[in-house]
Amino acid sequence: MSDYEDAMVKCAINTKWFESIRKRLRLSVPVSPLFDTERWVRNLEASFVQMKSMNCDQTNAFPDIIVTDP
Repeated sequence: MSDYEDAMVKCAINTKWFESIRKRLRLSVPVSPLFDTERWVRNLEASFVQMKSMNCDQTNAFPDIIVTDP
């Protein structure tokens, strides 16, 4: 927690450093998997297809987590 607090103090004191961090974050959004909605939707749909193809006759036949994109 102290690392976070130190970073926030640095943001408040050193505005040039803070702006460089903001700029780097803004530039990373288009290439970050976190913001790749199309990929997320494809993986979700693939998970639905995989769950549907599993044996649905048994109670609790589905695993807790299905990962389709390594």
